[in-house]
Amino acid sequence: MFFTCLAGFLCFIDVFFKELVLGTKDKEFPVEVPKTGGKLFLQKAENPGLPFGALKERQDWVKTLPLVTWVLEVGSFINLLTRKGNWISKTGYAFVIGGGASNLYDRYKRGYVVDYLNVRWKALEKMVFNLGDVFVLFGMVLRVIGVLIEFPAESKEEGE
Repeated sequence: MFFTCLAGFLCFIDVFFKELVLGTKDKEFPVEVPKTGGKLFLQKAENPGLPFGALKERQDWVKTLPLVTWVLEVGSFINLLTRKGNWISKTGYAFVIGGGASNLYDRYKRGYVVDYLNVRWKALEKMVFNLGDVFVLFGMVLRVIGVLIEFPAESKEEGE
């Protein structure tokens, strides 16, 4: 129950910030985030495609591919929830599912994903993304760590 609530909460956080950004006039952007030394800015961007605007001319694919991927993630998450332990992997799945749900919500409600974060540092300078994207990335990192730490331990227990 905790992990499903976490996924929902993460989705809510990103949707909340997207609504704040959409409710702000375009002329007020970009806005420097205080105490970041000019490295983090809020911007308003609409991404009608996949990451980096890929396939924006194929809206059928842009809506279908993330939905299918998200449903498969949810299925794997449900399967993992039936097991004891695996806290790192479960947390990773919650982040991926929460962030993915927020972006799916945008795709189906608006026809584009609202992006609002810009890190002004090296290669990241040209990218605008949202917390949902950060959640997905962080969740994937946790899942890799979980596989390396949790599942080898499971395999040893089964082999004994």
